[in-house]
Amino acid sequence: MNESHRPPRDTFIPVYSLYGENLSFPDVLHCEYITDRASLHDWSIEPHRHMGLHQFFLLLGGRTRMTRDGATVHIDPPQLISVPSPTAHGFTFEKGTDGYVLTIPVSQIPK
Repeated sequence: MNESHRPPRDTFIPVYSLYGENLSFPDVLHCEYITDRASLHDWSIEPHRHMGLHQFFLLLGGRTRMTRDGATVHIDPPQLISVPSPTAHGFTFEKGTDGYVLTIPVSQIPK
């Protein structure tokens, strides 16, 4: 993964349960194909955050550009990517990208 461009820090980043949804998290563990959600959004997932959710992306095929806390990286599969709460992240997937997204809730420990 190669880091490149960082946008301004004052950019608004929305918070979702699952991308594009404002409902509560539906499962104890949620797994879906990347194509299930990415194809609905023309293979582009805008930067966003998940509060209290940790995601793992298993990329098996198709080039991907990811933004993570403002940095842009290019990913060649196969790759496993961990995105902890509340990391800002977004993706531009090559059409037909093969892989999975696993989302699990995490509890926040008070300090």
